[in-house]
Amino acid sequence: MVSEIQGSNSGIVQGTDNRSQQINAKKVDEAKKTEASAPAASASVNLTQAANSLQALEKSISAAPEIDQQKVDAVRKAINEGSYKVDSEQTANKLIDFDTALPKQS
Repeated sequence: MVSEIQGSNSGIVQGTDNRSQQINAKKVDEAKKTEASAPAASASVNLTQAANSLQALEKSISAAPEIDQQKVDAVRKAINEGSYKVDSEQTANKLIDFDTALPKQS
């Protein structure tokens, strides 16, 4: 024997469907905002010749050792042997060149 159920819960189901539609609409709006703010996938960057030169220089500098060990060893050996000579005139000229290259402060 089958009994008919009186008074279904169609109002609850309909309310749930409306809420699902609202959530989906919100997700679509957020996705559109994200797409609008994101950079285009086909964007490209063109570097000037100066930028390319700087990039190449940076690569060569990063590949070079931080310390020229052969030069350090040669200077150390000359100092230990007493044969290392300082050219005071050349040193003074380099200091003057460096000082004149610096921006002057008021």
